Amino acid sequence: MCLRGGRPLSDHRRSAVDLPSLALCRAQAAWLRGGRSRLLRRGGIERRQKIVELGAGWGIVASELCQRSGRPVLAIDRRSRPHHVDLHTNVTWVVGRAEQLPLADDSVDLIFAQFTFLWLDAQRAVAEAMRVLAPGGVLAVIEPDYGGLMEHPAEIATRSIWTAALQRVGADPCVGRKLPGFFDHVGFRVEARFPDRYEDAPPDRLDFLAELDLTASEQLQVDRIRTHMVQHPSAGVAHLPLWMVLGEKPSV
Repeated sequence: MCLRGGRPLSDHRRSAVDLPSLALCRAQAAWLRGGRSRLLRRGGIERRQKIVELGAGWGIVASELCQRSGRPVLAIDRRSRPHHVDLHTNVTWVVGRAEQLPLADDSVDLIFAQFTFLWLDAQRAVAEAMRVLAPGGVLAVIEPDYGGLMEHPAEIATRSIWTAALQRVGADPCVGRKLPGFFDHVGFRVEARFPDRYEDAPPDRLDFLAELDLTASEQLQVDRIRTHMVQHPSAGVAHLPLWMVLGEKPSV
């Protein structure tokens, strides 16, 4: 895998938001494990030689990719490697941007990202993935669509808070629905799926929301929702649509 001079990422899109805590990221990785496993199997991870994770964060999934594939993994993130977290010995950390990858053309077999493209210029990142993937390589992405968040009853509704708070820091809360079009536009063969069973949004979703820059009125609303959820722990439905998109670069 040939690097092309990685450099620190200074993307303003996440300047107002740092990584969620390690505990929350571990919980998110566990919540997504089933869908991630199915998507990676569809992408043929067992036969891929050169594997990259974009938006590696704490390195939790990069280490998992090493274990799944039995091969080295290149973890790319705008932040420096988290030295206080134990990474798999076959993880190589590179500081770089998904929109301008420090990789040579046609040099990668599989690129994976989850809950990453909503923070990026997703269209540019998809085009850059097409550039660096070898013919027959795949881009596998799991992204949320907060615009389709389904909640009932109204006392636990957070959709408007999520969309407003994410937009304030330059993120795209509805990126999931846009990805198939972005993939198709640059020439990927596209397959889009959703999880094959209903699952509640994770119970710690309000903790993720609290780490965004909320207004005073939004924080008050979140506090009310949290109180309602404590008082009525089994009453209500919260479902966040997840787009699982697989793009294959044509061999010809």
